[in-house]
Amino acid sequence: EKAMNHIAIIEDELETAHQYHDLLESYLHQRQRCAVIDLYPQGKTFLESFRKQYDLLLMDIQMDEMDGIETARYVRKQDPEVCLIFITSMEQFAIQGYQVEAFRYLLKPLNPEELFSALDKAYARIDKAAPQRILIRTLEGETQLEVNQIEYAEIRQRQLWIHCGVQLYRCNMTLNRFEELLNNPDFFRCHEGYLIHMKYVRRFGRQEVIMNSEAVIPVSRMKKNDFLAAFARYVGARQDV
Repeated sequence: EKAMNHIAIIEDELETAHQYHDLLESYLHQRQRCAVIDLYPQGKTFLESFRKQYDLLLMDIQMDEMDGIETARYVRKQDPEVCLIFITSMEQFAIQGYQVEAFRYLLKPLNPEELFSALDKAYARIDKAAPQRILIRTLEGETQLEVNQIEYAEIRQRQLWIHCGVQLYRCNMTLNRFEELLNNPDFFRCHEGYLIHMKYVRRFGRQEVIMNSEAVIPVSRMKKNDFLAAFARYVGARQDV
């Protein structure tokens, strides 16, 4: 299921802003995506409500009071990750646009095909950066867990205990089912009763793994070689990125 995204259009010409809004709506409909789209008439009003809540910004460069480049400099101080697409009629702004890490730079009048192509690439980056979440039913009720935050899971007292830093979630689920739900190669079943996230492995001994939290997790003799191979693959994949 695709996530609901948050997009801002910062454009001082009202008619143009509505044109961009209609093009975005058309794109979202074609790609079967959902997004909340906010319109701002100038950089200053946008910055007043900016709280790192956006996935994508479509911004005009030439605006009264505060131009798009200056607005983007303030944005980057708060949010180095948000995807920024500049739209302008002046080609010479391109170099300045890249100084604030603009993702794309589109010229007016806006070509819908060029915009859609830029949006496809922007969404590919947004989707990749989005944290993977799973919905589980804990003893306290339904909870969304961010997969990246899960350190390890274990079977204890006939329950599944999921360790996320200082947070502990308990639920009535088998470890097999939880592993299927994660479906993530960064996790390894090192023992019948334990599933570890290799991101949090600090070091390993002869028959155990020490996690970042100092938890000592047993590695069964039969799984040791498989674990070493999987951990080497994990480290190698990180170096290739």
